[in-house]
Amino acid sequence: MMSSVLLILTVCLSGYAAGLEALSQSVITAFLSGHNRMRSALNLPDLVWNSTLVSVAKSHVVDCHYIKIEDGNFDISPRKERDNVDIANDAMTMWSWEVNNLDPKWACIYNWSCKRYSQVVWRKTKSVGCAIVHCSRYDVNLLKCEYYPPGNVVGEIPY
Repeated sequence: MMSSVLLILTVCLSGYAAGLEALSQSVITAFLSGHNRMRSALNLPDLVWNSTLVSVAKSHVVDCHYIKIEDGNFDISPRKERDNVDIANDAMTMWSWEVNNLDPKWACIYNWSCKRYSQVVWRKTKSVGCAIVHCSRYDVNLLKCEYYPPGNVVGEIPY
């Protein structure tokens, strides 16, 4: 079952994908460590890396064109010649801050983002795969993570 989440943001980019290389083990470790740090704080089991989900995530960012962000597991950061490990670490830090945007019933407050954090700590989720692409025309990095099974199911709480 796919998660049903309201449209959070729409980004219109028609840039060039300058780099969609395979992620190094250090980048994968940064993603997994960031995810699992948030999960371990809640005594949730660690996620494992899923290469199939990497392919799905890549398909959402590869062309740097019109991108619909429906599940919130997406980020844009200024390029500034950044290393993919830094991009992954920064995203995980920002996503962890989203816990402050939740009310006790797991609703996002003040129209701020919280869907990335709630997906990361979704109890039923077992694996994650992420992709980063450098879009040269706009000099930004696009980051997308996919999860299995997906979370953010309307009417359910993460754990």
